[in-house]
Amino acid sequence: MSDLIRGNVGKMLYTNSHRILRDRDDLIITNITPEHVSATVFNSFKELNESPVFTSVIIADASSVKPEADPEKAFIDADLITYPLTYRLWEQGDRFSPFGMKGMKKISDFLIDNKISRVAKEKIMVLVSGKSIIWVAGHRLDNNFRMTENTTSVLIISL
Repeated sequence: MSDLIRGNVGKMLYTNSHRILRDRDDLIITNITPEHVSATVFNSFKELNESPVFTSVIIADASSVKPEADPEKAFIDADLITYPLTYRLWEQGDRFSPFGMKGMKKISDFLIDNKISRVAKEKIMVLVSGKSIIWVAGHRLDNNFRMTENTTSVLIISL
């Protein structure tokens, strides 16, 4: 344990049932029993709306929507998405264009820049349309799917 306390960020110690992770100024203890999170595929708005995965899913006229700066909500230009949509864990190599930025960024770099703990990183989900990441759920919308002056309908998803 003393080696772990003095060790580098990311150093881990395993027992039969737990993992202890050195994360910046904290030690994080978690169960090592894997949480199997499978991808969920939505073939239509109806399936998306009826799923228990999200708290709320609506489509609204863009003229009646004022986007909120809430990472738990995504305000997506509905005309830009194509079904099926997939909600899955992020994967190494995944890239997106974070809202408010120009260019692409690896999700792994985005999570590091935002000081997301290693344990939290393992649970980050993304919403994907085709091969394009729409939303790093709970964190940032992709800039290419944001509302613009040309947006006519908005898909609003809440965690």
